[in-house]
Amino acid sequence: MMTLDGHCLCGAVQVQLAREPQVVNMCHCADCQRRSGSPFGMALWLLEADMTITGETCEFAHDSDKGRTLINRFCPTCGSTICFTAAINPGLIAIPAGLFADPNTPPPLRSVFEERRHSWVTVPDGAVRLPRGRDGQAGGRVALKAGVASSPSVRSANAALCSRQCRSVKRKLR
Repeated sequence: MMTLDGHCLCGAVQVQLAREPQVVNMCHCADCQRRSGSPFGMALWLLEADMTITGETCEFAHDSDKGRTLINRFCPTCGSTICFTAAINPGLIAIPAGLFADPNTPPPLRSVFEERRHSWVTVPDGAVRLPRGRDGQAGGRVALKAGVASSPSVRSANAALCSRQCRSVKRKLR
């Protein structure tokens, strides 16, 4: 089994996957372009219970252009995106492929929001291509094996901690 260990730019936050990702996406939506600072985001999707984050993170919640809640977690020191979740995928978490800085990271199996893909970006042969995400598209749903997701109380406690940390970081930046 492949193991993936990654970290943010400054090394303060580490990510360890307990199993191989079951879905790898490249996403060309405006949110992923802005989140990643590149023409597309590439993420490894897995159950929250199948990965561990060590180090403190902050959260930023916002609505996508389809009105769905997305939560980005990032390092409060260097700003690297650590992971993100989407309300449409409860119990699942996406880890940006760049955290691993590993050329052996699996290639994307799907390319979503192709209608926003930059014309010069190529998609691997055989990848499922969805013009507007997975809505109404066969094969578009993220489907992972059953497992235990982190509890709402753990997520709430982490969100409260992150909120306090982010306020502290904002004060230091002023």
